[in-house]
Amino acid sequence: MNKLYGMALTLGDRLNPVAVREFRQSVQGRGVIVILMLFLTVNLCAIGGYLTLSPNAETSTTAGRDICMFLLGVLFVTCIGLVPLYVGFRMSKERNDANADLLFITTLSPGAIVRGKYMVAMAITLLIFSICTPFLTVTYLLRGVDLPTIFFVLGIGLFFCTASNALGVVVGSVGGTMGGRVLVGLGALFCLFYMVIGSIAMSGQFIYYSRGLSYLFGPTSRYLWFGITSFLLFDALAIGLCYVLATAMLSVKTSNRMFVPRLYITGCWITSGVIFAIWCFLESTVDLIVVWAVICGVCLSILLVTTLGERDSWTARVRRKIPHNFPMRVLAFLTYTGSAGGLAWWTLLFVATMSIVLAINVARGFLGWHPWMNEALTNVAIIFGYSLSYCLTIAFLRLSIFRRLPTVALSVMAAFLGVVVCLGPYFTAFFLEHNSWNALPWYLLGSPVVLTMSNHEAIACAPAVVGAWLLLSLVVTVPWGFGQWRRFTPHKTALPPVVPSAYIEPVLAAELCEERQES
Repeated sequence: MNKLYGMALTLGDRLNPVAVREFRQSVQGRGVIVILMLFLTVNLCAIGGYLTLSPNAETSTTAGRDICMFLLGVLFVTCIGLVPLYVGFRMSKERNDANADLLFITTLSPGAIVRGKYMVAMAITLLIFSICTPFLTVTYLLRGVDLPTIFFVLGIGLFFCTASNALGVVVGSVGGTMGGRVLVGLGALFCLFYMVIGSIAMSGQFIYYSRGLSYLFGPTSRYLWFGITSFLLFDALAIGLCYVLATAMLSVKTSNRMFVPRLYITGCWITSGVIFAIWCFLESTVDLIVVWAVICGVCLSILLVTTLGERDSWTARVRRKIPHNFPMRVLAFLTYTGSAGGLAWWTLLFVATMSIVLAINVARGFLGWHPWMNEALTNVAIIFGYSLSYCLTIAFLRLSIFRRLPTVALSVMAAFLGVVVCLGPYFTAFFLEHNSWNALPWYLLGSPVVLTMSNHEAIACAPAVVGAWLLLSLVVTVPWGFGQWRRFTPHKTALPPVVPSAYIEPVLAAELCEERQES
């Protein structure tokens, strides 16, 4: 018996030691057991209370449908909202400064740690699903819903849970100060809220308006199944993105942390473009490619702000992998960890996105877009221009004023600048004149909020303002980007001389001196 127990422990450790440890702690503790018992009680009270207290329980033809939606709502709130919070909180406890050594003294890779945490989250989710499924099956006997629809909706909800659990692991992997982690947690709560609303809305669509097997396997079901396939592909891409981001955040700071995420996001950009292209072919329209361009533009604008906080100098560990060939070195500068290269890479992807959309319009013989398409493309270009201007402005301020500021704080400063520029003029106009939201639109020319105005003259001036601001920012930040390019050299290549100047902060100069002495 002892031998079999030892073999079981060895097999579990080989699968994933982190998952085995988390499973043992969950079984030995009372938190998970209490959650499961409460969930079981809620399901019993919902079914039993309706059967004993409702006078229409025997004659109603929609009772099963209504109870099924209630149980699904409880299930999705628990699995999509609470389980990621539980897993993220446990991950964050090990990620804080007091327990940071636990992540670095182990021989496990960061990917193994992330996979273990994710396996635990999915195991708890499946356990809750197994408790709820029998009660959902009983609602079939109460009439109003069929079994294929119930199992189909459960499958869709399970895929929502896979993405939410991955988001919880990512949020728990975020390091840094407490303020930054709280901001990231609030953003994750915002995403989880909309995921819960989306899952319940999609479930209601199938529960109330489906026609059973004829709806899932009818003559027009090919669009439904391709839509589901697209949803599953995007879900898989989101899970993979969360995995590479969490792994990067748990990696050593001196490593090339953002190389894999940057390549993965580029792959997601290509894959999503292919999916939208197939949809355009099926629908015999090119309208959806504009939707793809708008989504990419917004996502790339967010990536600009996050990339600004990356490092602007490289250790010998990273410099050993820098190629000597000039074209490969340029490509490495764009894809390796680095703020200037990252900003340039996302800008190139945005230019490629807009070029693809314009090329499709040219291929159609300049037939022109609908008015809403032209407006959407113009607006997303303006939003991206504002985001890039904010980032370059903060980069210039660091060169001139905040020389000792850590690079990780630059993203927070850029986001803060965007919030101030967006909300400050609005509140100023509101307090000056209560009816001046449309009367004073010139206050908002420094932010994308001007696009929401009804004054077309102010909106027409926004591209010129963005262009001038962006051109000026590019000119003043040339030393910042060129300085990073000069420092991006192979390990055996001599570093540029460290001369005190306005473009090299004292902290970076000290790091370069220490690295030269080591080499």
